[in-house]
Amino acid sequence: MIYCIFGDEPYFIEDELNKLKKTFSDLDIHKWESTNTFDELCEILSSLSLFNQDRLIIIEDFEGLVSKKITDDKLNLIVDLLNSNKNDQIIFVVNDSKLTKNTLTNKILNEAKIIESKKISKKDLPSSIFNYIKQKGGTISQADAIILSEILPDNLSIIISEIDKLLVENKNITSEMFNSSIPKYNLNNIFGFSNSLESYNFVEIWKNYKQQIDEGVDHYTLLMQINNIFSLAHKVYRLQKMDFTTMQMSGYLKIHEFRIKKANSLFNKYGYKKVLKIIKESAKLEERVMYKGAEIEKEFETFLIKQFSKID
Repeated sequence: MIYCIFGDEPYFIEDELNKLKKTFSDLDIHKWESTNTFDELCEILSSLSLFNQDRLIIIEDFEGLVSKKITDDKLNLIVDLLNSNKNDQIIFVVNDSKLTKNTLTNKILNEAKIIESKKISKKDLPSSIFNYIKQKGGTISQADAIILSEILPDNLSIIISEIDKLLVENKNITSEMFNSSIPKYNLNNIFGFSNSLESYNFVEIWKNYKQQIDEGVDHYTLLMQINNIFSLAHKVYRLQKMDFTTMQMSGYLKIHEFRIKKANSLFNKYGYKKVLKIIKESAKLEERVMYKGAEIEKEFETFLIKQFSKID
């Protein structure tokens, strides 16, 4: 039996591999990786078990499945070895979302059991977190699931690991637990500056700006945050004018409805003219810094004072 597990989500790939490994002893599991040679791959496929036991052969990231660099002779040899191997279970693992077209992939796509591992989109991640916690006997609000999806890295293995730790601490997961239980992804650090922008309170904005700089965030990153937040607010406004619902905007922009509502709230607080002005001035500032060599700290602080102190 041949399997092909491919996709861009390592957590799901590892999960599927572990399911298939359960029926085999460690002695009967053989793994070939991209750091091994082609001859070693041929040797694994052509050899027999010492005790005539069925083996599990894992072939990870074989170049012939994603690249055209492998010669036809080598591909045909692998196909012949697969045809000759009637006893073993063979798993091709590809950490990529696309397979190339050749004689080997044709055989795999026609004969193998295909398992695709798709990465969960940022938009769907909060509901996946909510459902996972529910399946584990825990609870979390939809709003807190959104916050958790934002503060954790875009790595499902890390997300699952951190959630499992939270569930051990308390089955009822709340945002109050995040800062104490997940200190390396500090909630205030992540959201402090963007939340202060939404307040349109210069004292808050300046305080959070200084805090971000003290914690090692560079000025250019903060400028991009401003540009992204206000650009999103403008996009939401334009889509509203086209009679898009919040749900439709979420699908079109591929972001969660929670962020749509926050962008709309920011737009209503600043108004059309001010939002446009901030977008234009942030673009001009980026140009001065990137192409004209302007000193970013002074320029950025002047920008904050002019745009957020309400002295227009």
